[in-house]
Amino acid sequence: MTFDPTEETINVSYEKHEALESLLQKYTDSKLDCQSIIPGIVAGYANNEKILDIAAAGVLDHGAKDRDAAENKMLTDSTFLLWSTTKLLTLTGLFQLIEQGKISLEDSVEKYIPAFKEKKVVVETDDSGAVTKSEEMNIVPKIKHLTTHTCGLAYPFFNDHYQKFMDIAKVGGDLLKADEEQFLNLPLVFQPGTQWQYGLNIDVIGLIIQKVTGLTLNDYLTKNIFEKCNMTTFSFVRNESHLKSWVRLHTRDPSSTKGFGDITQTPDYTPLDPKTHCGGHGCFGTVKDYLKFLQCFINKGVQPMTGQRILKEETILNDFFSDQLQSISPECKFTSLPNPQPLITNPVDVYPTTKKTWSHALLINEDPIDLGDGISRSKNSGMWCGLANLYYVIDLEKKVVLYWGEQLFPFADMSSLVGFTEFEKFVYTQVSN
Repeated sequence: MTFDPTEETINVSYEKHEALESLLQKYTDSKLDCQSIIPGIVAGYANNEKILDIAAAGVLDHGAKDRDAAENKMLTDSTFLLWSTTKLLTLTGLFQLIEQGKISLEDSVEKYIPAFKEKKVVVETDDSGAVTKSEEMNIVPKIKHLTTHTCGLAYPFFNDHYQKFMDIAKVGGDLLKADEEQFLNLPLVFQPGTQWQYGLNIDVIGLIIQKVTGLTLNDYLTKNIFEKCNMTTFSFVRNESHLKSWVRLHTRDPSSTKGFGDITQTPDYTPLDPKTHCGGHGCFGTVKDYLKFLQCFINKGVQPMTGQRILKEETILNDFFSDQLQSISPECKFTSLPNPQPLITNPVDVYPTTKKTWSHALLINEDPIDLGDGISRSKNSGMWCGLANLYYVIDLEKKVVLYWGEQLFPFADMSSLVGFTEFEKFVYTQVSN
């Protein structure tokens, strides 16, 4: 028995779909305490021909007055802030422009953003975070330093000093409310090309796309990716359709087993029409539409349902699924991430026993990742995450993609990691049978 394929969401047997629903319900069961429960999850997977299955469990808002009301139920078309899973969209837009000869990885950043020429590298700060000693950049940073996170920019939740720099630049704690000038006032924390550190680099890429095309990032990506892939829910600017099933952000309160921590859950927390379309973390959409996008990577750059080409196959292989750090410097290596803001993220040590590197867009596992029982993610697959515990995998060899969506802080939450790993193993089991 199969479901109607025109639904675009379920093309497996009823038993397989029910098994996926049961997996998600195990982690969202309302009987769990607030140190274990995930308020809501949408997860799905696809091959290079069609979306195979998507399921949802839990609720949009765990703290709602009527938690179990029908309108508070998590659905497969619920809308997520995509956080850093936005980056792959923006980088795909960049490489479209590279394919067209409108930009080069060897171009200097200051060619498009002249103010970048004035950047300084922090050497010392005082207790307030003000820079007391800095030095000039040793090299002129290029576009490739942004794509590989080797430019010197950082994130406040992964770098001890960066929140203070952001406060001084009047960016504050909500990156989605920052404007272009505030972003550009931030200093570098290391010399470009000397190390890998995850940071605001792809937000700068988004600004460059706008300079090159004369369009907002939202308008450019809508025309060149979202419409071509029939991703009707994707946008950096939200309307009422997004808010009808908007998944609220939650954060665990480490001192309580009864309730989640206090966090603003209004649309104003993430502006409906932000000043800057943040290419690193600012897009909204559904899991179904993200899977449509991911399918392009396992189908030689073409969206299988629309037939529209998004990227050339050689771009995908050479730039998205091959090591780029060694060409920057032998000293540049993918590293673990600390947690100076523990309510936002736990320490992150991704697959510590697996050899891995960074491409221009993805974490690449250079060895297979053992998922147990003889099941593994293929060598040279790509993956990345979003801060509120969103995860995706692109496996070129097995031609499968998967996406796990939540809105829960802190990142690298234990229940979320265990659930995502079980989901990934489940997917590989289904597609291998």
